[in-house]
Amino acid sequence: MDQIDREFINFYQRVGKAYGMDSLTSTIVARLFIEPGEVSIKELAEETGYSLASVSNKVRQLEPSGFM
Repeated sequence: MDQIDREFINFYQRVGKAYGMDSLTSTIVARLFIEPGEVSIKELAEETGYSLASVSNKVRQLEPSGFM
């Protein structure tokens, strides 16, 4: 991930926080927005520093809303 991607994710985290979104959710949404291909849950866990279980649970929560 390059610098501009990290800056976008940081920006999206601040915007998400302003709207009551937790850090993990905003990071996942931002990461998926900038990624043209598929991203595995394992990759998201490694990049965010959250556990595989936490990322998996968050992804399951986001799926019905159409983010996934």
